[in-house]
Amino acid sequence: PVAAFTFTPTIPLVNGWVQFNASASSDPDGSIANYAWNFGDGSTDIGSVVWHTFSGAGIYVVTLTVTDDDGAANTITQTIQVGGSVNSAPTASFSYLPASPTIGEWVRFDGAGSTDSDGSISSHQWSFGDGTVPVSGPVVYHQFTGPGTYVVSLTVTDDDGATDTAVQSIGVGMVQQAPVALFTFVPVAPAAGQSVFFNASASYDPDGAIVSYAWDLDGNGVDDAFAPTMNATYNSPGVAMVRLTVIDNDGLSSTSTQ
Repeated sequence: PVAAFTFTPTIPLVNGWVQFNASASSDPDGSIANYAWNFGDGSTDIGSVVWHTFSGAGIYVVTLTVTDDDGAANTITQTIQVGGSVNSAPTASFSYLPASPTIGEWVRFDGAGSTDSDGSISSHQWSFGDGTVPVSGPVVYHQFTGPGTYVVSLTVTDDDGATDTAVQSIGVGMVQQAPVALFTFVPVAPAAGQSVFFNASASYDPDGAIVSYAWDLDGNGVDDAFAPTMNATYNSPGVAMVRLTVIDNDGLSSTSTQ
């Protein structure tokens, strides 16, 4: 018979699986009955196609002996060079700030914390889930042009070509608008000792609701009342500065003074 075999990969790694294939062996006047392998590291096997791992780097002489149905045998040897250890994939991770960005706000994405246990990371590739072109770099900045939830992914590649991807969902909200403080009072020219009615019901919030009202009735910096409407009496003639502060459901405030 004629012994022949191939193996893949051609330069295997330590502890990496290698396929040895002797199916190209032939017998011109019969058939091959047995395939015997010696891997040069103290291990043997039988079969036309076998798998083997080498536990150390170096050059090994692999021997295949085929025996045909008449008992005749033929042997072939090949040397195989086993390289370094099996590569470990990197680990992708990233953070971003601010945690709750708004439309058009610059968001900082930081993937510098990604690691590779047996080498180094050679590239960082970002996808922002909004149809924009992916960008590269360990730290990048991005703006989202509309509200919603975006799936952002970071793919890192190490110096051996292995990859890993980290994914996070980011909620992007509208830019919050401050409320508008407005108030009226009657009579507009009260006499000393006359009750004055203050009304802040015309105050509004363009994108939410007003949740609190605070009145400073004498300009001393101290709030005196906390309702949208109220009555007050000024017993002495003169000028009183009245300040209204409203706060909306997003915590934004506005002040009006008369």
